[in-house]
Amino acid sequence: MATYLERAILKTLLYADVFDYPLCASDIWRDLVQASATKREVSDLLATSRWLSLRITRCDDWYTLAGRGECCGIRARAAG
Repeated sequence: MATYLERAILKTLLYADVFDYPLCASDIWRDLVQASATKREVSDLLATSRWLSLRITRCDDWYTLAGRGECCGIRARAAG
């Protein structure tokens, strides 16, 4: 069972995915959907949550939905 904050992190990434846009931990914290948390709480959950690890993936410093790693390449090329 997911915590309220885990679900909020996933909702934040689901919204960003509509735009094929992965987020870094600070982006997730800043844009957090329907929740309030510290940067540390968000970062800790991104690093340790088993529930989230089954639903999201990390590419370099960015997070996106599992199976959507190609979005990281798109953002890297846009930034570069």
